[in-house]
Amino acid sequence: YHQDYITEKLDETHCVRQGCMLYLNPALMEPAHNYIKASHPWEEHGKNFQYTGIPPHVTVLFQIRGFQEQQRLVADDVVGQMTDVLDERQIGGGNLTEARMNSIVERSIDAVLERRGWSV
Repeated sequence: YHQDYITEKLDETHCVRQGCMLYLNPALMEPAHNYIKASHPWEEHGKNFQYTGIPPHVTVLFQIRGFQEQQRLVADDVVGQMTDVLDERQIGGGNLTEARMNSIVERSIDAVLERRGWSV
């Protein structure tokens, strides 16, 4: 976008020219022109994009945070259901087998997922 200004006005030792591979190796600049196009919201070809002013990596990090919160909620639900089942059955006398415990865990997870509308 600012190639002409940068190459004409800035010295080769300027940090902008030293920090970008396109300016360090001019042979890379010419092929890049075929693939790079600056676009503004007010230009006709810029109307196909949704400009939010939010960098894409920020949006991805926000989505990751949402997934983390969902995982935390599912974990809390599973622990709560496990506690309820154990209290309901008055577990504590040593009568709980491994197979029975696996069955309880599977049913608890399925119930949490179903309640949240997620498929199993």
